[in-house]
Amino acid sequence: MSSSIPSKMKAWIYYEYGGVEVLKFESEVAVPDVKDDQTIPGYDVAGVVVKVGSQVKSLKEGDEVYGDINEKSMIHERPKRFGSLAEYTAVEERLLALKPKNLDFAQAASLPVAILTAYEGLESAGFSAGKSILVLGGAGGVGSLVIQLAKQVFGASKVAATSSTGKLEFLKSLGADLAIDYTKENFEDLQEKFDVVYDAVGQGDRAVKAAKEGGSVVVIIGEAVPPGFFFRLHSDGEILKKLNPILESGKVKPVLDPKGPYPFDKGNITLVTLDQQPSEPLKMSRVSECFMEDFNYRRLGQFKAIDSSPPIIPGYDVAGVVVKVGSQVKSLKEGDEVYGDIIEMLMIHERPKRFGSLAEYTAVEESLLALKPKNLDFAQAASLPLAILTAYEGLESVGFSAGKSILVLGGAGGVGSLVIQLAKQVFGASKVAATSSTGKLEFLKSLGADLAIDYTKENFEDLQEKFDVVYDAVGQGDRAVKAVKEGGSVVVIIGEAVPPGFLFMIHSDGEILKKLNPILESGKVKPVLDPKGPYPFDKVNEAFAYLETNRATGKVVIFPINP
Repeated sequence: MSSSIPSKMKAWIYYEYGGVEVLKFESEVAVPDVKDDQTIPGYDVAGVVVKVGSQVKSLKEGDEVYGDINEKSMIHERPKRFGSLAEYTAVEERLLALKPKNLDFAQAASLPVAILTAYEGLESAGFSAGKSILVLGGAGGVGSLVIQLAKQVFGASKVAATSSTGKLEFLKSLGADLAIDYTKENFEDLQEKFDVVYDAVGQGDRAVKAAKEGGSVVVIIGEAVPPGFFFRLHSDGEILKKLNPILESGKVKPVLDPKGPYPFDKGNITLVTLDQQPSEPLKMSRVSECFMEDFNYRRLGQFKAIDSSPPIIPGYDVAGVVVKVGSQVKSLKEGDEVYGDIIEMLMIHERPKRFGSLAEYTAVEESLLALKPKNLDFAQAASLPLAILTAYEGLESVGFSAGKSILVLGGAGGVGSLVIQLAKQVFGASKVAATSSTGKLEFLKSLGADLAIDYTKENFEDLQEKFDVVYDAVGQGDRAVKAVKEGGSVVVIIGEAVPPGFLFMIHSDGEILKKLNPILESGKVKPVLDPKGPYPFDKVNEAFAYLETNRATGKVVIFPINP
């Protein structure tokens, strides 16, 4: 580590879950180092446990297991660097399940990513007994499992699927009632429409034409066109455990390409796994210094079931100065003033890294950072990343565009205040409505809201006017769907989503921050900091306590970091 960087730092850390009281301020915390290493690819794994960490509870040496070892599995995410194409790999316990007893290792290794994507995708669309479905790419790894699950587990009334001519009989053998030859007919021209279309081949623009009015379109590759939504897989061993009885019953069977399995020296999935508790982050690109933290998602107690194992330094947003870079860093250098959301997996269904931003130093992947907007100070910049990425990506995910109307639930909050500004100033909304308490109605109007709704006095869902998009930032998904136009979209970022609403999961990305920088530097969109802040670094507990009152306006920031 560079001589200008100390080996120890001050940080807030917790070793157990609970309330604000579990946060401890420590002055001798090891500074995370910049590491450079090679990448081993591979997602799916099946093999034998040869070692377990001290906190592993449900697995032991000798267990035959399978799983998707990368919690972030889709093409828009960045997986861990140590994958399954090796003789041994380290896997978090929560990502594994015991191998189904009736399957060999090759069969089991073919399943995790595909069956999790198929099953979770169907669940996300609210698929259930009596509904019809069209599967695009029914002969593929995911599509073949969607057909089987829809028919044998969910109780579909009708399953249609597409493939080339030579695979039509294969589709029928899986349970498809209608096999469509995509080389001879266009599925979207069928008179019959479907409750759900599952697009596993990247034809989102055509898929929406085959869905019934009010139906759902699940997209796992390519662009999603509303009402379609892009489904991002969350790998989870608990779901595999749930699916095991179905696999062992033979209702759903793995489908292996007849040309395989390939031997390891020709490229094959690994069959042996080392299971241990999560290690420290394996790969960071640089260390940021002199940063301050914005709180949005609180990890202390409510995320215990899905968090990393303590000890943990919490914190997502950061702004500061680069003090060291890894050898593969290309776009940043020492001395650069940067900002970003340092945890790529942000939502409550993911497990964030152990080294957050509530410390004097942190290690961050280059891909998550951007140069700080020139017109903003560090406190302003630190308030933005998580909130503005959630706001912007959420709007993009539903194809929001000029001339459309939007209702923002929770318009005075950190995300909501930026949704209002972006919708009005960047996307060109025809009308922006937003909800807040009585005292914040004028604040909503100052942000650009055309209609400010006092939720203490009226129910937004009772308005005669309906909206093209409803952006729910407060967890009222069941009410939000009542305020959307027919064929409109509902973005939910917290709580349960009710179709046609969907739970939006943010993907932290420095490239999007770079794209937003000119907008921020122009002043069209401005950061909103709660007037009670910034809080000094030694008052972090007070900042958490204030957040728990749910009275914050905009973002709560910790600044300066050095007490």
